[in-house]
Amino acid sequence: MPSNGFRKLTEGLSRAQTSILVQLRTGHIALNAYLHRITKADSPTCPSCNQDDETVHHFLFDCPTWRHERWQLSQALGWDSKLVTCVLNSLKGVKAVLKYVGRTGRLKSAER
Repeated sequence: MPSNGFRKLTEGLSRAQTSILVQLRTGHIALNAYLHRITKADSPTCPSCNQDDETVHHFLFDCPTWRHERWQLSQALGWDSKLVTCVLNSLKGVKAVLKYVGRTGRLKSAER
């Protein structure tokens, strides 16, 4: 069973949103670093920028392709937008990061 804190955090989220949150928190998500590790992608490199491995951290904080979307995330969270603990563990952060994921459209194929 999930902890009370996690249950409270996901209380108002849809099943799809909760699934994305769990995947982001565990790193088991349709980003190239993970897909390469399980032999579903030829390379771990980010297809958007081709600069680094496409990890959760790269997707949320570093990829230059999503700079504009990340700016909107920082407007919603302020300095907390730079802390993975705030982004994935607080209600305000989770809502903002789910909007960020939606704006990027990067995980659309994973939702189907």
